[in-house]
Amino acid sequence: MQLFSVDCFLDNGSNAAQRDAYYQKLVFISTIPLGILGISLLFWSLIAIIRRTKGHVKYQMVNSIVVLFFISHPSIITFMFDSFNCRSILPEEYWLNSY
Repeated sequence: MQLFSVDCFLDNGSNAAQRDAYYQKLVFISTIPLGILGISLLFWSLIAIIRRTKGHVKYQMVNSIVVLFFISHPSIITFMFDSFNCRSILPEEYWLNSY
């Protein structure tokens, strides 16, 4: 179930807008690992400052990053490889199946 559709938000009906929305989503999804890393580092750094301990929080940070990467990996890989899924319309002309 999806509560918010990014495609509908970015799309205004034209083919160029649909193409741009697809590529914007592709760029956003490709930056998700960096976002996971940054948010985890920020969160666990704040916890380390509050608790004034480093050792235990360091392991929690690494565990959080690994689990979040493990959860997000299938979706990211599926979307990235879907961008290579093209069909031939005319000779020497290929169209992306995704949008």
